[in-house]
Amino acid sequence: MEEVAVGLIVRGHLEVSSTPIQTTSLGYDEQLKQPFEVKVQEDAAYTRPYWSRQNSYRDNLYHIDRPQYVNLPWAPPEITATVTYRVAGVRFTLSEPGRTVITEPLVGEERRQLMIAPAISVELDRATA
Repeated sequence: MEEVAVGLIVRGHLEVSSTPIQTTSLGYDEQLKQPFEVKVQEDAAYTRPYWSRQNSYRDNLYHIDRPQYVNLPWAPPEITATVTYRVAGVRFTLSEPGRTVITEPLVGEERRQLMIAPAISVELDRATA
């Protein structure tokens, strides 16, 4: 692989800092690790769907809060990792939403998309409630 570049695309009120690692090529089975530091600004909005209802018990129609995402199943992720590289002169770009790994004792490893949430939150699981 030649000309390898790793980056992050962030949406919203996030600050990204990193020290770019320069590499001109990677050999067979070599890895490139690029650390990033992402800081959520104080005025960042929490991650939520782009549609909502005024009252979830009485309203049966959803309101589109952010029309730029209409017809998408979800709003784009807050953080997307990208890698660009060349093989035999052909350029490739791959991207993947930022994820976190959670290990549940009975379930095992689970990957969830990164979200902006309050410092403390509660989520009820309907199966156990």
